[in-house]
Amino acid sequence: MILTLTTDNIVSKISIMISNILNKELKVIDSIEDIQDCNILIIDDMFIDINIDNLNNISNIIYITNDTLKNNNHLIISRPFLPTVLINEIKNILENRKDDIVVLE
Repeated sequence: MILTLTTDNIVSKISIMISNILNKELKVIDSIEDIQDCNILIIDDMFIDINIDNLNNISNIIYITNDTLKNNNHLIISRPFLPTVLINEIKNILENRKDDIVVLE
C-alpha cells in the first residue's frame, strides 16, 4: 500500500490518479497519527518536519518539498513536479530499486 500524507488537494488528486495508473492501493491521510505500515510513504511539504524515527518499519519515503532536506536517505521530489516523475519513482521503488539521496527538479 502507498500512503500520501498531505492536506493539499492537488497532491491528493495526483496521488489518487497515480494509484489508478499503477493499479496500486493508496490511502491519502492528513494526520501523522494515521500513518500505518505501507510500502511507500509520500510526505508532502506541510509535514516535512515530522519525526520519522518512529517510522522504522517504512523504508521507502518520498518527500515532496520546496525545501532542501539535509541528512536524508529518502527520495526528494522538488515542487512543482510532474506526475510522471512521481509515477516513475514509485515504479522504481516497487521494482526494488534502491537509491541514495536523489533530488529531482
